[in-house]
Amino acid sequence: MSTVPIAGPRRLAPVSRWYAAAWVYLVCFAAVQVAYALLAPHAQAALVTWASTSVANLERDPVGCLAVSAFVTGGGVATLATWLPVIALGMFGANRAVGGWRLVVVCAAGHVVGTLVSEGIVAWRVGSGALPASYLHLIDVGPSYVVVSAVVVALLCAPAAWRVLALIDLLVLVFVARIFAGLPGLDVAAVGHLTAIVTAVAIVLAMRFTRWSRDLPRRDRSGT
Repeated sequence: MSTVPIAGPRRLAPVSRWYAAAWVYLVCFAAVQVAYALLAPHAQAALVTWASTSVANLERDPVGCLAVSAFVTGGGVATLATWLPVIALGMFGANRAVGGWRLVVVCAAGHVVGTLVSEGIVAWRVGSGALPASYLHLIDVGPSYVVVSAVVVALLCAPAAWRVLALIDLLVLVFVARIFAGLPGLDVAAVGHLTAIVTAVAIVLAMRFTRWSRDLPRRDRSGT
C-alpha cells in the first residue's frame, strides 16, 4: 500500500510567505466590494465620495482617503470579475519575487505618489484658472495605482513565467482599460498611472542595487 506525502506546516510555510501580501490585498479588496454592494445607494455614494483622493479630501483627511481608495471601485461585486484576475496577475508574481514587505512598500509608494502628483497638478491648474473649482472634488478611487506598481515589480524581478503574466496584465491595462488615455491633457488617472510606474521602477532599482536586495526570496531553477 503506497502512501501519499502530505505537505506539513514546514512545507506550506514558504508558500504562504511568498504570497501572503498578495492574498491579504486580494481578500480585503473582495470584502470591500461585497460590503459596498450591501449598502443602500445613498450610503454607497457617501462611501465613494469620502474615499475619493480628490484635492478637497486630501486636504481634509489625507491618510483616510489614501488608505481606503485603493480598495474602493464604486462598482461593488460586479467589478470583481474584472479586477480580481488583474490584481492577481500582478500581485502574486511580485510577492513571489520580492517578498511581502517590499511589495507593500512599492505598492504603497506608487499609490501615494501617483495620487499626490496627479491631484497636485489638478490643484495647480485650478489655482491658475485652467480648470474650474469643481475639479477639486473629483471622484478618484480604485486599485489601479497599486496594481501597476505590482506589475512593475513582477516584470523586473519575478521568474520568467510570472513576467509573462505581468506583461499580459500590463497590456490589458494599457490597451483595454486604457490607463494612459488623456495623458497629453494631463488627465488625473493617466498622470497617476505613469507616476506610479515611475515610482515603482525607482524603488525596484533601489532594491536591486542596494542592501535592500539582501535576503530576497530565492527562486528555484524552474522559475517558480
